[in-house]
Amino acid sequence: MAKRHVLTVCLISVAALLASAAQADDFAPPPWVRGDPLTTSVEWEFLTSASSHIPPDGTTVPTIGGDFTGPPAATIFSTPTPFWSLGDGDGEWSAGIAAISMEFEIGNWVTANPLKYVRIQVTFDGPAPYVSSFNAIDGAAFVPGVLTGSTLFSTTHILIEYELSPSPDFELITLTIPAGGSVDQVVIDTLSVPEPATMGLLAVGGLALLRRKSKTRRGGSKTP
Repeated sequence: MAKRHVLTVCLISVAALLASAAQADDFAPPPWVRGDPLTTSVEWEFLTSASSHIPPDGTTVPTIGGDFTGPPAATIFSTPTPFWSLGDGDGEWSAGIAAISMEFEIGNWVTANPLKYVRIQVTFDGPAPYVSSFNAIDGAAFVPGVLTGSTLFSTTHILIEYELSPSPDFELITLTIPAGGSVDQVVIDTLSVPEPATMGLLAVGGLALLRRKSKTRRGGSKTP
């Protein structure tokens, strides 16, 4: 019995370590289902020293695109030139004495929906990065992004959230990494919705369904 207990503890510990490692790569996934209509999901790991990453090179979060022509693109640029290294083993871009910039172009769904949510997860080291520019294109018009949240999950993980109205065809996001900092991974998710109340209605509907299931369990399988 003692051996079985030790084996069980070991298996639980390994599972916990694997879960924490996965969470580190995708520490704040979106509340919607990736792959559903009107969603996009893109991940960059910066596995190589290419200054332009087309297509994305993530290995944890699947790349999900919409119907907009052209793949998502990330371009790293600065003066002086930023430098790439293996970092913790899978590649990272670092700023030296001057800040560096990364521009992300996310082409997704071409819709007439009045609202879009955008979530940007960044795994970094040193000073926290920030979005220095957020613009989007809807047809021929520019759509500014409205910052709705910036959450520092840890000393190496930050989530930045935006809302756009109306839902644009694609977004141009510039991420600035301060001097002395580095970026290991970027994950961007978007969701276009028909109206602002849609997410709330879905949540209310889900709660009602859970209540009905709870009542059914408590009351058994009686036929009215």
